[in-house]
Amino acid sequence: MNDPSALGAARTIINGMIAVTALVLILAQILALSPPQIVWPSLFAIYFSVNVRELKKSGSVILAIAVMAGGAAAILNNFRPHSAFEQTGFFFALLVLLQSLARIASRSSDVVQGAQFIVSRAPGRRYLFVSLGTHLLALFLQIGSMVLVMSLLAGRFRDAGEALTRSLALAAMRGFACTAMWSPLSMSILVIFSNIDGISFLEILPFGLAGSALYIMAGYLADRRGPQGTAPPSATSGNQRGALLRVLARILFLFAIAVVAIALFDLPLIEGIFLAVFTLTIAWRLAEWLTKGERRSTVRELSLSAGAMVNELAIICGATMIGVIAADLVQNQSGVVQALGSGEAAAIVSFLPGIVFAGGTAAINPLASVTIAASILDPIWPPGAKIWLAIALSWGWTITACGTPFTANMLVSSRLIGRSSSALAYGWNGRFTAYTVLAAGMLAALGVLIYS
Repeated sequence: MNDPSALGAARTIINGMIAVTALVLILAQILALSPPQIVWPSLFAIYFSVNVRELKKSGSVILAIAVMAGGAAAILNNFRPHSAFEQTGFFFALLVLLQSLARIASRSSDVVQGAQFIVSRAPGRRYLFVSLGTHLLALFLQIGSMVLVMSLLAGRFRDAGEALTRSLALAAMRGFACTAMWSPLSMSILVIFSNIDGISFLEILPFGLAGSALYIMAGYLADRRGPQGTAPPSATSGNQRGALLRVLARILFLFAIAVVAIALFDLPLIEGIFLAVFTLTIAWRLAEWLTKGERRSTVRELSLSAGAMVNELAIICGATMIGVIAADLVQNQSGVVQALGSGEAAAIVSFLPGIVFAGGTAAINPLASVTIAASILDPIWPPGAKIWLAIALSWGWTITACGTPFTANMLVSSRLIGRSSSALAYGWNGRFTAYTVLAAGMLAALGVLIYS
């Protein structure tokens, strides 16, 4: 076992077995068949032990804090391990499944042709097409949408001035980031709805869509005076337009499955989304096999997805554990668990987007900061204003994803366009971030005062 290739092969096999086991366990949980309590902690222990070399500092720190907090809580008899591990397991399996769907989508000619149509628009419309197009592709490509769009734009960047490069790059980055305001496939919405009780996805949806539209339009207006380039748009074909429509049809199919599953079986949002992503992943893999003869191993696909998401999985698993422990601690303090007044809640919520952003500047992933904030504040938040707690956190996540240099969005963009992530976050987008942090806090505080 000293041969690195043998170690790599063993790691691939183990990751595949863990991924398949996690999916089976979640399907069983949806059917109300709870596994023995020892299963999830054992699965996590094996997974992180096998992949420990792939962990970055941020993931390692969150995991270490979660383990210490769990140990302390267990000693103090203030810990619900079964609930914490089941919730963490859902995120684990869903992240692996979403990554697998993104891998499949990235091989689709429809997705590539649709992206080519998006980046080939005429000057004047180019910013909005790139921003909205990246937003659309990100719904199931996740961070892969940034890789695809930025790669297609890279050729244009070679001959473009700094202002045009900045404009198009910001268009893509902002379009990707604001999916966190409303998309049920984004980790922000799933994390928020898993930690805040008493609100429904349909309540936040109109606010999230409106917030995304405002964020994209504000970015467009902020950069509209910059040069849009003088070159004519690249030639496009009906095939590219048709490809983009077929991509949109798949997205609508995914959402339709989720809505039907939630409505028919009265499922929580995360379970409906899991079933929808699982169904589309199977259908797309079957289509690959029937139309292209692709006979890729599904287990290997899941294994590669699990192996590529080690740090993200460490952060979400650790943050979820910390959040559950923190919520238990708050609920067990009888002198603390009293609903905040509307004025107190408004004051707190006005700072929340800035707090999430400040965490991002210190390399604290919003997965961690939003999970912990939602878990702690949910028990003491005015029931009528919980929607604004959720909205403020989702806006903070969006701003952080496009305003700090340590998020996946900024790191991928930095690598593909050859600029430092700090230059992108603070130099190119810093002023816009400052304005949006202030606006988000003020709007959320006003919403709390009105709805409380």
